[in-house]
Amino acid sequence: MGNPLNFISNQPHKALWLTALVLIVFCLIEFNRVIDIQMHDTYLVINKPLLYSPFIIFLFVLGSVYYLLRRRELILWMTLYHVITTSFTSLAIPMYIFSNSSEFVRPDTSTFSTFLILSATILVIAITGQILFILNIIFSTKR
Repeated sequence: MGNPLNFISNQPHKALWLTALVLIVFCLIEFNRVIDIQMHDTYLVINKPLLYSPFIIFLFVLGSVYYLLRRRELILWMTLYHVITTSFTSLAIPMYIFSNSSEFVRPDTSTFSTFLILSATILVIAITGQILFILNIIFSTKR
C-alpha cells in the first residue's frame, strides 16, 4: 500500500467511507451493550450503537460530497486537514465516551471537568475542519 496521505488526497471519499466502516464494525461489536448514566435523580440508559449512528451517517454524507466533487481541484492541505480531523474526531468521540470499562457511569467533578476540556478541544478541531471543508469547496477550481 502506498502513502496514506496520497490515498487521502487522491480519494478523500474512500478515506471517509473507510472510517464509517470502522465505526460500523465497532457498532456491531457493541451491538447489545448499553451505557447507564446517573445524573442526580435521572437515570439514562443509552444503547451504545445508537450513539455511533450520527457519526456514521455524517461520514457517509461527507464522503458522498467528496465523491461528487472529484472533478474539482481541491486545495490539498485543506482536504488533508478536513479528512484527517473528521476521521479522528469521529473515531475519538465514541471511543472516549465508551472508554470506561464499567457499564455504570457516575461522573464526579474531576473526571467530568477533564471530559469537558477534552470534548471542547475535540469539538474545536472538528469545527475548524468543517469550516475548512466549506472554504475548500468555495475556493476550489474545476479541472
